[in-house]
Amino acid sequence: MPTKPKLLLRLRTNCFRCLIARFQSQGQTAGDILAHIAWPNFLKYREGMREGVNVDGKFESAFAAIKIIVYAHTISGFWILWQGGDIKSAEAHFSAALTTGRVRTYVRDLQISGLTNSNNPENDAEELRVAND
Repeated sequence: MPTKPKLLLRLRTNCFRCLIARFQSQGQTAGDILAHIAWPNFLKYREGMREGVNVDGKFESAFAAIKIIVYAHTISGFWILWQGGDIKSAEAHFSAALTTGRVRTYVRDLQISGLTNSNNPENDAEELRVAND
């Protein structure tokens, strides 16, 4: 009989596989699912939790699953902006997300949210550009 931690890990792995199979049957990709796992990690980070939070690692896993993933690119772009990172780098992620033709409103909502997180002229100009697109 496996120990309790090994049993829990096996159950979580099986549940995760079932979840992926279910979402794939609905047209979602494993990358979409992995990108969504990054969002709660961001929320934990925002609330001050640092232990066990790996936002960047979750995005890397999502991108490894497939290159053009709308949610991975969108949330990654938001994460870059949230941290005060390079707008051009974030824009590359948002542009890649928009090329999929999926959930455009979601992409733009997170882009504007990320841009409004920092109060500087460069972000303000990008906000206007996005709003007029």
